[in-house]
Amino acid sequence: MDQEVIGEFLAMIGDGDPAERFDLAANDTPADAELIAQCAERVKQRDPFLWAGNLEVACDANGVKYGPSEADMALCAVIRNAGIEVGAPIAQIPSLIEAVMAQTGLAQGAHGDGSRKWIERADYRERTISAVCAGLAAAPAVLKREAGVNPNAAGDIALAERFAQAQRGRLLWIPEMSAWLAWSGTCWGACSCGEEVQAAKSVLFALVDEARQVMATDQERGATMMRSAMAAQKDARIKAMLNLAKAEPGMSRSVVELNADAHLLGVQNGVVYLKTGELLEAKPEQLISRQCAASYNSNAVCPAWLGFLHGVFDGDDELVAYVQRAIGYTLTGSNTEELLFVCHGHGSNGKSLFHNVISRIMADYAKGAPADVLVQKPGMNPGAASPALAMLAGCRMLGINETGTGDRLDEQALKTLAGREAITARPLYGSYFTFSPAFTPWLRTNHKPVITGTDHAVWRRLALIPFKRQFSGAERDNGLELKLWAERDAILTWAVAGAVEWSRNGLQACTTITQEVQAYRRESDLLGQYLDEATCADPAVRVEQKLLYAGWAAWCAENGVRPTSKASFTRRLAELGHSTLRSHGHSYYAGLAMDTTGLIPAPLA
Repeated sequence: MDQEVIGEFLAMIGDGDPAERFDLAANDTPADAELIAQCAERVKQRDPFLWAGNLEVACDANGVKYGPSEADMALCAVIRNAGIEVGAPIAQIPSLIEAVMAQTGLAQGAHGDGSRKWIERADYRERTISAVCAGLAAAPAVLKREAGVNPNAAGDIALAERFAQAQRGRLLWIPEMSAWLAWSGTCWGACSCGEEVQAAKSVLFALVDEARQVMATDQERGATMMRSAMAAQKDARIKAMLNLAKAEPGMSRSVVELNADAHLLGVQNGVVYLKTGELLEAKPEQLISRQCAASYNSNAVCPAWLGFLHGVFDGDDELVAYVQRAIGYTLTGSNTEELLFVCHGHGSNGKSLFHNVISRIMADYAKGAPADVLVQKPGMNPGAASPALAMLAGCRMLGINETGTGDRLDEQALKTLAGREAITARPLYGSYFTFSPAFTPWLRTNHKPVITGTDHAVWRRLALIPFKRQFSGAERDNGLELKLWAERDAILTWAVAGAVEWSRNGLQACTTITQEVQAYRRESDLLGQYLDEATCADPAVRVEQKLLYAGWAAWCAENGVRPTSKASFTRRLAELGHSTLRSHGHSYYAGLAMDTTGLIPAPLA
């Protein structure tokens, strides 16, 4: 009966999950020679074709023939299961697989391509064995129980306690996301391959292993334990274990706690402290769930990147230094500057390449959004929450691509995106939630959005970065992005240096940026331009309101922009000192002259 129970358990195990890491170094106990012999005999009988390496005949349960690497993986799984059946301890399974595999025709070069990859490549053997042993990964930790946990109990609560004791610091439940995160060694990431289920299965491996060990000295008690262990081998029990484990101490954290330290940046080789540029060891308690796609090396240099910047900014060293501080500021989770960086200029000028390189390096920290989040659209309420906002929680760089000709800036949306107030958003088909922004918006566009207002709160949030050079012919390097990507580690170092400088001295003024914003503000005073072109001041006349507005609408159409509403038009004129007066049921503006049509002499005082 005991072998039948074990057989049921092995049928449930499957082949493990390759995504789960298995610590071979911690499970390197040499396999017993007798166990190796017993296991080899079972494998020969169970799958003679795989054992012989006959891939013309060997196939999986669905009748699909194996490829060479798939065959290695499948045979290792057969050896693993046979090892458990003959009573091999978990710690001996890896060495058992390696020893038995070495005897097979498959490993000796019977692949269809005649390779001896298994024999000749230790890295390949280690990866394959680790993947096959995935479900066993947490078993050693499970056996180290905290005081108060009944080692023989297999109830849901006891299983949850075992799970938590083994996985605390390895797995984390985030209730707002309804998701488990797994610690990779450098950051927390979503369990997209069932890592939490594999960890739960490891608890069940431990129960069976314990029962088998007890059976060696106490057959009756061991059989009772085995029956109890097998009663837990159900999908509902695994789900109950995972559900109860969420409430165990240290197993759950709020989503707002992730990446909460604005000055910590996850990179491939650790964590960078952005105030000093120091590289720190990545630790689970830092709660970092995002990572850049580059490693940090404080001594790395990026000559191609610096050459690119000096080229696109036409040798403006002050602007290059400003952009470095701006990117460094963007690396942080701070939004104290409350700025929208607008990279503008006509095509073939490097602005898309600039954004592509930076956003690829920032990787998890960068998100893209359509221009809809920033411009007004017909039928939408200014500043209305967009579902696109929902994906911005936790990101640090928001890339917005290309506003169209005549697109009008949604000024309330700008204050939201480049502000410090909490954002409430609703994903498509989801519920509203609120988060504090930690991102800096970057717009890249050929056409700057139209701004009709004069609100200081809008204009102080704009930083225009001009890309005035155009590259064509011999100047155009179609392979430049690959060259720059090769410098990604050094470009990250350049950006971190910008963050350190920003932390010490702030963003600092830049002559080019100041001039660009001033010019943009003059360009954006469309009503002022209209009045200059279509009217003149004349205290002796007045013009009918509807005629002046009709002229404004026609002027806007001619210049490719949408006119403001009549109410906004009237309010803006009042701000300029042109109030309305009524006479005989009509509204007029005194002191303005258009052409003679519609002009009425102003009444004498």
